[in-house]
Amino acid sequence: MDLNQLRTFVTVAELGHVTRAAERLHLSQPAVTGQLKALEDELCVTLFDRTRGGMLLTGAGKLMLQEAEQALGHAQEVKNLALRMKDKVAGRVRLGTIIDPDFLRLGVFLKRLIETYPVIEIETRHGISGWVFASVAERELDAGFFLGPIEHAAMRGTKLTTVTYRIVGPTAWRGRLNCADWKALAAFPWVWTPRTSSHNSLVSRMFEENGISPARRVVVADQEASMVSMVSAGMGLTLMREDLAFAAEDDGRVAVWRGATLSNPLSFIFRAERSHDPLIEAMAGVIRSIWAPAATAEKSSNARVRGSIIASDRNDPKM
Repeated sequence: MDLNQLRTFVTVAELGHVTRAAERLHLSQPAVTGQLKALEDELCVTLFDRTRGGMLLTGAGKLMLQEAEQALGHAQEVKNLALRMKDKVAGRVRLGTIIDPDFLRLGVFLKRLIETYPVIEIETRHGISGWVFASVAERELDAGFFLGPIEHAAMRGTKLTTVTYRIVGPTAWRGRLNCADWKALAAFPWVWTPRTSSHNSLVSRMFEENGISPARRVVVADQEASMVSMVSAGMGLTLMREDLAFAAEDDGRVAVWRGATLSNPLSFIFRAERSHDPLIEAMAGVIRSIWAPAATAEKSSNARVRGSIIASDRNDPKM
């Protein structure tokens, strides 16, 4: 018995399919099947029932799964301890990024990380929040940035800040927006986002909580720059990060609805089993050092800015 066999067993148990497990482990399907058979032969137990729907754990398999997960966890702890004893954090990390790099402070983060841990190799992959979350959960990425609540027992995160959003529309619709309630908002056409995006879950929750649904979704877009362009062209309403919304309004590209704001936490996420991994600890420590002082200043600044916005909204003769 070796750790590779245990890792294969745990992955097949999690995914329920040999083919999917082979893809995640970057092995051939016969290799995965062979490792499972070798493990079953050595333990003299049947770990899975093979069905048309996939691989189902037997009673013995369920018991063995707990032990296998613990064994893999202990092995990782041994590896982590060895790295700490060497006082050296090294290795390759795959980092998932979202939205725009400046907002994430990505350049500052990566520069400080490399300066502090010069032998870490970093590969960044960009996508929407849902994709980053799924990729970290499936071990395709080591860590990443994520917008939204972390509702997965196997995942952990370090909250960096709360991101505020506004509903925006074409400038030509400003008058209609100023007097619109929730029902009126739903009647407008909407620039929608993919199901796995943070925008999608936030807007969907907004509609659900107010007992309404959008009358028409004219297009689905997954990039904020594209969404700004579509709204500016008069295609519909959408949700936009507050800093982008007010900047676009100042440029005369959109009109901001003042009726309400929405918010989502921005977090640095990773799998729970890697909470004490030196690579994860190194990244989390550096990113906290960058965001913590900024968050304090941002909170104070936001209080002043929001106050001026609210006062401006109330004194707006168009409201």
